[in-house]
Amino acid sequence: MLKLLRISYIPPKIVPFIQHQFVEKKPTTFKEAYRLFFDNFIAISDAITFELNKLEDFEAIEVVINHTQLQEFWLKENSQKTNLNALEILHEQVNFYQPDVILVNTGLIQETEIRAMAPRGCFIMAWDGFVKPLLQQNKKYDLILTCLDSIQHKFEKIGTKSALLPFAFDPRVLNFVDSTKTETCTFSGSISAVHQSRLNFLHKLTKSGLDFNLYLGNYDTGLNPFSRTILREIIQNKNSRNLLKIFQLQANNNKGGWGLEMYKILARSVSTLNFHGDEVEKACNIRLFEATGFGTCLVTDNKPGLEDFYKKDEEVLTFDHIDDLIDKLKYLENNPQIAHQIGEAGKAKVFSSHLWEHRVQDLVSIIHKHI
Repeated sequence: MLKLLRISYIPPKIVPFIQHQFVEKKPTTFKEAYRLFFDNFIAISDAITFELNKLEDFEAIEVVINHTQLQEFWLKENSQKTNLNALEILHEQVNFYQPDVILVNTGLIQETEIRAMAPRGCFIMAWDGFVKPLLQQNKKYDLILTCLDSIQHKFEKIGTKSALLPFAFDPRVLNFVDSTKTETCTFSGSISAVHQSRLNFLHKLTKSGLDFNLYLGNYDTGLNPFSRTILREIIQNKNSRNLLKIFQLQANNNKGGWGLEMYKILARSVSTLNFHGDEVEKACNIRLFEATGFGTCLVTDNKPGLEDFYKKDEEVLTFDHIDDLIDKLKYLENNPQIAHQIGEAGKAKVFSSHLWEHRVQDLVSIIHKHI
């Protein structure tokens, strides 16, 4: 039996929500705290370790390196040591579990740090999904997993083994949401410096007259010209050229959420939009699978490689430019039965080919090939 330890993290923008949730819910054990966190379904939750633990020849453990409360629960129940920092607690966990394989899903720890605490002979992998991968930081891992073949090729070019592992859908989330369709079309997500195209598309959609609801988790709402959103763009991002568009998006924003709150939006949408980052050249992001899992019609930018996952315009709907997008959304708005048909076809494809249980089978093959 192989023992795998996955090291994940909480994105900084989620930390205040998680801290508030722990204060409100008051878990008393590590087990309670663990499920409280992962049942938020942030990012991919614990889908990989959950699916691995269904297999007879794997034992999988998940730790969240920067989840202070969860890590302190673990330390209290499994060690006599106290007052340890995040890296020291992780060292305790590695010593406790003695994994054969470590999968690093965070940039908060360096390869040299994890290598120093890992058992001798431990196979150490990392995930790198950046368009401009951290080649120097990650090149010494035994293997890099990624969702983009361009990143795979860059690592292989410098002598680092790499393998593709696309994202997938976690059907456990269906137990936490209502999939009754109550909104015609939505976008739920965020806008950052790598989303100029997304910003332009959404700005034009808010002026199109379509039945469209916007949920931006990192934007404020309303007409305040001195909101945190506006000040961040001026001071932190130095993005004054987009201020009018940003203000108009803020005025139309319904305030999105993360994790489970985002899934609730996707689940109740007849159709929802997907835009990749500006420099992402192929279809690969997680939204390709999050929305379709609910039978929601995914309307996505027409990136190369999409045909590897879906039949275009049968299982998902594609667009090439803003006028094309507006025309297709108008068509779906007037023909909701078509959106329903595409959504159900997309859901069928997800459940036959794009669940995390499918990806974990691929991961197991990758591990056995390289260790």
